[in-house]
Amino acid sequence: MTRREILQLSIAAIGILPAFPILGCNPTTSANNEKVNENPNLIHLDLTTSSYAELSSVGGSVYAVIQSQNLSLIVTRVSGTEIDAVSSVCTHAGCEVGLLETSLGGMRCACHNSMFRPDGSVIGGPASRPLQKYPVTFDGETTVTIDIS
Repeated sequence: MTRREILQLSIAAIGILPAFPILGCNPTTSANNEKVNENPNLIHLDLTTSSYAELSSVGGSVYAVIQSQNLSLIVTRVSGTEIDAVSSVCTHAGCEVGLLETSLGGMRCACHNSMFRPDGSVIGGPASRPLQKYPVTFDGETTVTIDIS
């Protein structure tokens, strides 16, 4: 199964979760383990959950799907104290950009092989515009907050 198929299945599965409140979902977290906040533009990722375990080490990269905003992000740990969040949609043709491949030094678009740095800047085309970047704060331990406004 490709990453794209996994992402599509994840989005579909998350889409039906609100229809099943009887399952005992915690009302303070979303289906992707983002903490629900009074400000819907701030997404909190808990690095202690298995969904975001890759972010506990430098070079780790994960997808964060925010269904309420129809938004898919690539979140990457670039240093001990810095985490970047960018759109996973390529600016060239709208295809999905893959997670960070440290051996390549970037993230590759599956359709036309555009390459991007974790901060969204273009390494190589055909894409000529960077991926949309979102402001991130990191408490240095377990919580990443992404401003999607």
